[in-house]
Amino acid sequence: MHPPAAKSLPARKAKVLQLLVGYTVGGVEKQLLGILPWVKRWGYEISVCALKGQGPLTREFRAMGIPTLWLGGKGKWDPRVVGRLYLELRRSRPAILHCYTTLANWAGALAGRAARVPVVVLSDRDVRTWLRYWQRWVDKCALSLGTCMTMPSEAVKRFDMERLGYPAQRLVVVPNGVDVTGNAACRERQDVPLRNGAGRGCPQRIGYVGRIVEPLKGVGVLLSALRMLRQDGIEFEAILVGDGRDRGPMELLSKRLGLGDSVIFLGERKDAVSLMGSFKLLVVPSLLEGSPNVVLEAMASGVPVLATASGGTLEIVKHGVTGWLVPPGDASALAKAMAWLLKEPEAANQLALQARAWVARNRSMEAAASAMARLYDTLLAEINGSIHAGEGDRPVGRQGAAW
Repeated sequence: MHPPAAKSLPARKAKVLQLLVGYTVGGVEKQLLGILPWVKRWGYEISVCALKGQGPLTREFRAMGIPTLWLGGKGKWDPRVVGRLYLELRRSRPAILHCYTTLANWAGALAGRAARVPVVVLSDRDVRTWLRYWQRWVDKCALSLGTCMTMPSEAVKRFDMERLGYPAQRLVVVPNGVDVTGNAACRERQDVPLRNGAGRGCPQRIGYVGRIVEPLKGVGVLLSALRMLRQDGIEFEAILVGDGRDRGPMELLSKRLGLGDSVIFLGERKDAVSLMGSFKLLVVPSLLEGSPNVVLEAMASGVPVLATASGGTLEIVKHGVTGWLVPPGDASALAKAMAWLLKEPEAANQLALQARAWVARNRSMEAAASAMARLYDTLLAEINGSIHAGEGDRPVGRQGAAW
């Protein structure tokens, strides 16, 4: 989906530097690839910077006419990038520095304050249960140096207020979007080849797409539920797309449960969205979610969604309307729901149709970009007393005002 031609562009553009850790393929990066062309068209001068080096997405940003640069950081955390970022900010003088993920937040808050960037926006993309005490302290210090922090769901905002103690007035919800048009082809449910001829070609294909990190992602619960399906004599083929620190243990668990070739661990796949089109249903068994992009992608693709009633998922999936929900950690309830959706394809497809219509109305990339651009407008207006990007040049998304 490409932005329409604007009626008129503002005479003066505000510079916005988007700060990432690297140019790798991830949820944040995919969001920016979809959102930034809209924001750019609506009058903001966008560029992207990475703390580390080049990556797979460098060319994609450049193909959109978005300048890219990188700071050459080494290892997980290289303190030298703070000084390099400071020099870049002094050179380019952006009006807004928008940082994504924890490490970028820390570097951006320090360099942005030192370089006197007018607006420094931090972000929290998930419920960060893994943060240690000292990391929470550093994160709070970063927020005290910044202007505000964005997050994709009310669930993440509540977690940050209640568990991390962040001030509510500094937290802003900017919902994620999805490329509805680009995902539409998946509705055809064409089979996508698996690796090395893997897969039995079973028409009852259950899918999981995401990191394999336990117990948070609930993959162990999913495997237990799949065992129950098999014991009930239901034919299926489960495809697990993704990688993570617990992939090995989960593969061993699958063998111990006797699931055999009914469960296939594919690892990371660049064509995960296309592969999703061959699923009879997508299962999201997480114990807690911030705002799962995979749910939006499945809904936009016309794939029925079965998820746990947790966190930001509840803001996307309405039980019995746009998907099916079960309690987190309940393998028996998950197995029963999978069995019902497989046995009732018409009901499952009706859920998928309603979900796709809801996503098109509420969570398009255009709506997400509109929310982000209006936030920028508001922040600049508070500082300068005027809005630098023309408010009338873009439509108002349904998920817009969150400031």
